[in-house]
Amino acid sequence: MLFSTDHISSTRITTTLVLAAVVGCGVDPRTTEQQSELHRAVRRSGLTGALQLDVPGFPPAAQFVAGFTVERPGDLTCQFRRQVGPCQVEVCQDASSVRFYSAGDVTIAGGNGDPVVLPGTNPTRKYDEVSLPGARWTANDLVTTSAAGGEVPAFSLTQRFPQRLAFSQPDLAAPVLLDPAVGLEVSWTADDVAPVNTAAVINLLEERPEIGTGGSAHARCTFDARAGHALVPGAVLAHFTTSEIAILLTSQTLGSTRAGRFGVQAFAFDVVGLGLGAVR
Repeated sequence: MLFSTDHISSTRITTTLVLAAVVGCGVDPRTTEQQSELHRAVRRSGLTGALQLDVPGFPPAAQFVAGFTVERPGDLTCQFRRQVGPCQVEVCQDASSVRFYSAGDVTIAGGNGDPVVLPGTNPTRKYDEVSLPGARWTANDLVTTSAAGGEVPAFSLTQRFPQRLAFSQPDLAAPVLLDPAVGLEVSWTADDVAPVNTAAVINLLEERPEIGTGGSAHARCTFDARAGHALVPGAVLAHFTTSEIAILLTSQTLGSTRAGRFGVQAFAFDVVGLGLGAVR
């Protein structure tokens, strides 16, 4: 179904990028010990995202997402969930019991288009994503996210859109062999204009129905974009088992703020590589 490059939809791309962050720790910068403590307590979190698809062979597009959740101990059923080197790895079922909350209308503005409003009127308290055709942002454009307020108090934050990265490794023209014995080499070059805190992010995702409804393995590996080269550890690849693993190569900036008891993160993604991987 999904993991053929002819059929990976932009919806699935967004799901890949925000899956762990909406319902789990995602790219939480805290240590493994701090994250373990975090997951023993109630966690209130919010996530908004502005995403641009810049992948050869796909029409350029922009997506806008938001979600605000309260996660309590036992809400997630995970076989594995922790930081492995530069990667957050989760092998989990769908978090059907995680509670969603409304922050009222969420507005994401910036780039060359009109502001996009995600209405906060859904009775499920979930936000429907919005997709628009065409490129919207270039490096250093402002991205402003604001919420009118509701169960989650009003907030506003502004960040810069990340620089565009050109990845030379892995070559996504054909399925990439993922070998846990050696890891995955990743190389890229960056534009001269570098917003502060731009990161190179490698996402791996596979469906794992054998572990339960909506089961999946997801790894999100984050590196300083100035490095130009990185290694996804073999210990991360060891959590993947199939020949249908989605690989996404992106650049990212991150903004954060607090809205009452909710910690809110806003991501800006530039997706520049999309392909398939298979475990050796």
